[in-house]
Amino acid sequence: MMNADTRLQALHARYQTSLPNKRSSVELAWRAFCADSTDPARLQSLTRLVHRLAGSAGSYGYEEIGEIAGSADALLEKFGRHEDPASGPVDCCEMLDRLTPLIANLLRAMELASAVSERQSVRH
Repeated sequence: MMNADTRLQALHARYQTSLPNKRSSVELAWRAFCADSTDPARLQSLTRLVHRLAGSAGSYGYEEIGEIAGSADALLEKFGRHEDPASGPVDCCEMLDRLTPLIANLLRAMELASAVSERQSVRH
């Protein structure tokens, strides 16, 4: 029977191994959304992926990914409601301008975490 530390290490390793696929999924959803930001299904798909990362990444030690995803998730939520409670209706172009660097940073952070994962796998 595995002890709690061993189980946590196994969960972390599984999450770490899944990062390249998660990154690819976010990138594809982002590209689809950028191609047609008026399609609610594309917004929903991107929002769901980013929201899951925001909720899970920090729990597995990927605080930077979780923080960036959390910021992107908040913007996507505003975009989905078509308004920002603080400032009124959302300007789609402005929202995309604000989201673009966040998503780029998120993808970069995920790529770096994946590269670290691959280097650690080669050592073992």
